[in-house]
Amino acid sequence: MCNVKVIIVLVFVAAGAICIGANMDEVSEHIKRVSLSRYPCHDPQPKVMYLREIIGDDLWEEKYKMDMRDIRPFHTVLHRCDGSGCCPKYNQRCKPSATQTVTLNYLVITKQKFVEFQAENHTSCACEVISDELIK
Repeated sequence: MCNVKVIIVLVFVAAGAICIGANMDEVSEHIKRVSLSRYPCHDPQPKVMYLREIIGDDLWEEKYKMDMRDIRPFHTVLHRCDGSGCCPKYNQRCKPSATQTVTLNYLVITKQKFVEFQAENHTSCACEVISDELIK
């Protein structure tokens, strides 16, 4: 009877070790896929952005929301650091270390009017420490 209990315990231990080994292999592969060397926080990546994101909610609501179907282009592409690379510490995020102000021109078709907006284009990124409250 005692031998049966020992065998059952050994079977559970062996099964647990196999599961842990398989999971560790998956974790190792995951770590390789997102390694710092493959995705360093350095170069901003292109991101499609809509006018509302560029000018902010207040100006959008106040001035341009009613014209949204008539504004061209609908979107633009700016370079962004957020989500563009990995940082070595849990409390760091990829943030802009240099930016350039760019002028974006849009057409309000129904009014035959051109409007111009300033936007920040990220030109270089670096890892920056963030507060614990901002960690997601």
